[in-house]
Amino acid sequence: MSDPERLTRKIRAALAPCSLGQWPTPLEPVPPALARALGLEALWIKREDRSSPRYGGNKVRGLALAQFPQPETETSRAVAAACDARAALVVRAATRAGLPLAILAAWRGGARLGPRRWIPGGGAHPRAVVGHLLAALELGHQVSEPPEAIVAPLGSGGTVAGLLLGIAWLGWPTRVIAVRVAPRLVANRWRSVRLARRARSLLARVDLALPAPRSPEVVNALGRGYGWPTVDGESARRLAAPHGLILDPTYGAKAFAFLLHRVTWNMRRVVFWHTFAMPAPLPESAR
Repeated sequence: MSDPERLTRKIRAALAPCSLGQWPTPLEPVPPALARALGLEALWIKREDRSSPRYGGNKVRGLALAQFPQPETETSRAVAAACDARAALVVRAATRAGLPLAILAAWRGGARLGPRRWIPGGGAHPRAVVGHLLAALELGHQVSEPPEAIVAPLGSGGTVAGLLLGIAWLGWPTRVIAVRVAPRLVANRWRSVRLARRARSLLARVDLALPAPRSPEVVNALGRGYGWPTVDGESARRLAAPHGLILDPTYGAKAFAFLLHRVTWNMRRVVFWHTFAMPAPLPESAR
């Protein structure tokens, strides 16, 4: 058994997490033509969007699904329709001011479904971060040598925090490049590192010691605001689509656009963290 597999088993035994997904998620090389178009020697996609056959994405790692107010796009409409069709409980706020009441209604409604547990927005909780640490350990088993960089969207910070912990434990020199797609108040270097340290403390309490994480390198790609498409992001979507890589405008497209415009960033072998699942069309009988 390899070291990443051994640590994964220890974490699962200590924390006894509920699993909603299918692990490991695939690591796929992109077609050489796409890597060349980006000026890279090699590019792999960590397919967190395939974490569940029902509806994947990185939130499955943290056992959380929360939708923040955002512009109406084809993607946001598809996500809303998928939730209406598949979720046990959907509560919406008509306005931003009504969000606290909607959260209260969801908390009360959840009591009918079983035991409740509060998870902060975006799944930014130490236990959720451990889920993303496990994803980084999967990567350690999937590659023959460390990539020079991992590029991931930066929202509430849980995914990036888990990657920081995983990279530290693996002892890799890999740079974690966090592409900010949410307001700086929640998407920042300090918050990501704090989440990683809190998850590290959680594991220390069950006698699992991990090295201290380094900071990510944060790049801004927010544009007009959370959920609003950007010109660079839409260019990235058009470039990736013919190669079978479907990117959402809120997270994936903005993060992937960094690879188009990295200019002074010297890197040749990169892993792109694909965090968002595009809902599959519903069958006619379910519409």
